Amino acid sequence: MQKIKISTWIFCVLISSGMALFADKVFAQKTNNTQHATAEHLTTLHCEISIVGGGPAGLFVAYKLGPVYKDKVCLFEKEKRLGGRIYDINKNEQTDGEQLIAVGGRRVMEGQDVLFNLARDLGIELETPELEAELIFARGLYSTNPDDFVALYPGLEFDPKTSDVPTQLLKRLLDSPQRKKIDEFVDFKSYVISVVGLSGYEYLRDMSRFRGDFEYALSAKAYLEFLQEDIDVCCIASYPVGGMSAFIRGMARKAQESGVRIYLEEPVSSINKEAQRYLLTTKGHTVHTGRVVITVPPKAFDHIKGDIARAVQAQAQYKSLVGVNVVTVAQWYDKPWWQGIRRNSDEKKVWRAWTTESCINSIEIPQEPYGASQNVIRAVYNDRLDCVEKWRHLAAQGNGALEQEVKRGLEHLFMQNGVTKPVEISHANKTVYWEWPDGWYYIRAGFGFSTSDIFNWAVEPLVNEQVSLAGESYNPQRSTWSDGAYKSAIHLLNTKYGFNL
Repeated sequence: MQKIKISTWIFCVLISSGMALFADKVFAQKTNNTQHATAEHLTTLHCEISIVGGGPAGLFVAYKLGPVYKDKVCLFEKEKRLGGRIYDINKNEQTDGEQLIAVGGRRVMEGQDVLFNLARDLGIELETPELEAELIFARGLYSTNPDDFVALYPGLEFDPKTSDVPTQLLKRLLDSPQRKKIDEFVDFKSYVISVVGLSGYEYLRDMSRFRGDFEYALSAKAYLEFLQEDIDVCCIASYPVGGMSAFIRGMARKAQESGVRIYLEEPVSSINKEAQRYLLTTKGHTVHTGRVVITVPPKAFDHIKGDIARAVQAQAQYKSLVGVNVVTVAQWYDKPWWQGIRRNSDEKKVWRAWTTESCINSIEIPQEPYGASQNVIRAVYNDRLDCVEKWRHLAAQGNGALEQEVKRGLEHLFMQNGVTKPVEISHANKTVYWEWPDGWYYIRAGFGFSTSDIFNWAVEPLVNEQVSLAGESYNPQRSTWSDGAYKSAIHLLNTKYGFNL
């Protein structure tokens, strides 16, 4: 991964004779304290701490609170799996133990010490391959160097003596005198244009794999804070053996071993105040609890009712959050045709490519041994608004139409670009389409909050209530789909539960 580039960046319990069974095939293991609740087993539960959501933040909170509060901690997840946007899948969904590919978060970035420490604590092996070349298509040109595109953007101002033009422009955005008047700009786009001009804005947009950054109306102040964070975790990527879900499996196991009660397929439908405590209603239970930790993102939390839920949802900070719609498509092949994609000039492998012409937007080819040993790639990674609609429409027609469009995009990138050795794109033998309505969150234009404002507000969104929010959506800086979630959870544990993490 190149230096400071714009391209960088989900238990049920039924106690019977002291035993219960765990039935989630995702974990491929037996435990002694989990079983799915059903309608005929509606029961009243008493928990000291209730966690709503079993994604990275919810599981991290359960993992850390478990040794202290044991079975007084209850976690409720609406899906039949844990992990939220950390989701790795097998080619054969009925088989356990196969290798996994991510349809959500995929990597750990240099500088994300929280994740490296967690990997060590959970015994997760990380692989750090050399990431060699990236291929870009914009305005009719193919190249592996973003500097080669500058002539296509008339009026673009840059220092020709300094390489890596995207870095130059990003530094100007961060260091510009205009940043002192950041609240005067209606959105991120207007700020960028004021600093580097329209050509600079268009150049940065085209050199970025993340098109939504330039299509959503985002707060300039908050986006620049994200940008600084993104740079701080640049540039070396590491990949966990077993996928990012290895973190989810590890935390769930540790939480259960400490006594935490985890409930799968138990959506929380309401959160209400009950005297000095709280009442949660789920699919199979009424839950009386002393404290509530909400870790579901806004687009899911919007469906939860009750006076406490509505009070949180009414906060300006909550309303400021906007989720970015993301589509991914994973494809399996008989043979890994992509191994032949090498740069003509030096035979370096192309591990990632993106384009402004096709809605595949961005493709990533695994280079780490765990991922590279599988005949599978994530052929589409897209957050462009019109393309999300296009992929949704094609997916509704069936895999035939979807696969045809993916193949067209892959051929556009790799068959005859003049930069890399041509390859023949074979037909996929399995395709999985996945849409995330909120792959990550930003702060909307028109709100004056900083990311740290949201980060601190989430610890106690309602004054004098034992209700907290945690998750990447409440630390809105899109750092690899999970790093922000862990930092938010740690901040909550340190501030409200006396930890020193």
